[in-house]
Amino acid sequence: SYDHRVHGKSPGKMGQVTSFDALVSDLNSVFEEVRGEMNPALPFFLWGHSMGGLVTTTFVMRHQPQVTGTILTGPLVKSDDSVSPVLKALAPIFATLLPGLPVLELDATGVSREQSEVDKYVNDPLVYHGKITARTGNEFAKTIEEVESNFQKFSLPVYILHGTKDRLVGSKAGEQMFENIASTDKILKLWEDAYHELHNDSIRDDFYAEILPWLDERC
Repeated sequence: SYDHRVHGKSPGKMGQVTSFDALVSDLNSVFEEVRGEMNPALPFFLWGHSMGGLVTTTFVMRHQPQVTGTILTGPLVKSDDSVSPVLKALAPIFATLLPGLPVLELDATGVSREQSEVDKYVNDPLVYHGKITARTGNEFAKTIEEVESNFQKFSLPVYILHGTKDRLVGSKAGEQMFENIASTDKILKLWEDAYHELHNDSIRDDFYAEILPWLDERC
């Protein structure tokens, strides 16, 4: 695992994504490095969560990596239906003229149903707690549009898992991807009432009990 650019301990102004292409390129670099250190006969899986799900999906579509399969949890692969068409049209202008303009605040309580996990998230200095800026939001929006237009380029085995009460990335994102990708080996698992981070939610044990057999079957 690694910290995304401008996240965690990676360099750059925290949370300020100036180019989503750079995030995809970073994953490609890490992928090539790890792949080069492994026995090529071993199975290899990618797991992308939330924004990382968008990075992973875009990477797969653009680079068609030779991997055994992918896991996507709460993937950010669908535009927000609540955002008005006017705001979407103005987003590129704001991104150019006012790139640092705060435009969207994430609800930390949507991370998990367990308060202890929310507290850890809120108190973690390596987590960006500010609002999403105009430039960052526009980079996300452009990439999501690319992904939604190219779902047929995703043909790898994939296990998509999403909480039905995910307020940060609605479960319709996982459903839309599942319905439109070209993969023949694909599974969609919707966790009733679960929040955004399934691996940190109250169903974490059941979550791992689901994905481990899936991994074993493909190894």
